[in-house]
Amino acid sequence: MSDSLITKKALAKAVKELMEVESFHKINIKSICDICGLSRKTFYYHFSDKYDLLNWIFQTEFFADYVKMSEANDSWQKLNIMLNFFYKHKRFYQNALEYTGQNSFYEYLFETLNPLLEDYVLENFYYIDEQNEEDYEFYVNFYTSAIRYLIVDWLREGAKIEPDKLTTLIRNAITKVALNIVEDLHSD
Repeated sequence: MSDSLITKKALAKAVKELMEVESFHKINIKSICDICGLSRKTFYYHFSDKYDLLNWIFQTEFFADYVKMSEANDSWQKLNIMLNFFYKHKRFYQNALEYTGQNSFYEYLFETLNPLLEDYVLENFYYIDEQNEEDYEFYVNFYTSAIRYLIVDWLREGAKIEPDKLTTLIRNAITKVALNIVEDLHSD
């Protein structure tokens, strides 16, 4: 492992430790550097600010689970892997939700969920005219936004529902609505 990666991981570990006990907004570069014994200069060599570090954590920590997701058979297994990851690290992600600006967890979550929903809509909404890209994008964004809202709400409320159960609830809600849409289209 390169020295740069070791340093980045140390800084990430420090910010995660801090986020276990305090709000992300209260964390500053000095406190991150103090925990891992690095200078501010070293921090700024690797990251432009604490938000850049937070985004790096989203991208790198979730990557291993994202690889597992790519090997999963369907969108629901992928969603379940994602929910289990967030559940395992719920305190960190609860605090990460406090920041809602550019490169926030909220945005990252949309970007991560969107391909899952693209696959789902493509596989299951066969009645959508593939030539009508606007309708397709609307359905994908609709479901992505709905599931993101549910995940954010679930995390903010302490992730009291087990991830497997939440996956089942989301799946039932979406598939039953989709089934009703198809039945309505065919009854006309």
